[in-house]
Amino acid sequence: LNDVHPAPGLIDEIEGARFNLISGILHDIINEKFWMDEFGSRPKDNKKALLQAKEFLKSKAVPSLIPICAHKFIPAEPHEEGNPVFSIHGADSIVFGSDLRHFMINEIVDYSPCRKQPKNIPFWSKLAGDVQVLEEDYDSEEEQQEEQDDEIEDKEKEQKISDQKDKGKGDDAQAAHSEDEMQALLLQMMAGGIQTKQ
Repeated sequence: LNDVHPAPGLIDEIEGARFNLISGILHDIINEKFWMDEFGSRPKDNKKALLQAKEFLKSKAVPSLIPICAHKFIPAEPHEEGNPVFSIHGADSIVFGSDLRHFMINEIVDYSPCRKQPKNIPFWSKLAGDVQVLEEDYDSEEEQQEEQDDEIEDKEKEQKISDQKDKGKGDDAQAAHSEDEMQALLLQMMAGGIQTKQ
């Protein structure tokens, strides 16, 4: 693992994207009068306000974001699957995907609302605001599993019925075959081709 190194310039690109991200938020603090409670009480002096907000944004209270493309980011923490993808322009932010898979569908196919509540990420989820979850009646994973189990059970029942029918046909065919053999034997006997014991 010690031999694994990022592609040349990749670290610079990531740091540049993070710099632009924070700069965009700071820009809106001055120009749009944006402020969040997490920054603390806003100083009257703009320069002090910027320094205070910047200090918070670079603190451990704010999970690092990994740039995916353009202004789309995924949290580096927690280190687990299912983190949401944020689209961030300055202080204007939305959840662009409830997870990486949903983001790819939105980016490549067509935008669709979240079907589940995205994982809460400190600060970034609050910046993005409330997420509208699709209100259609989608089955839970447990309900989907139950449906799959029912389908498998139905197929197994159908197979048993089919096997029994085939077995019945086989028995009928065997019985018919035995009758044919008996008739053939009787004909041979009558023709004198088979000697019976006296």
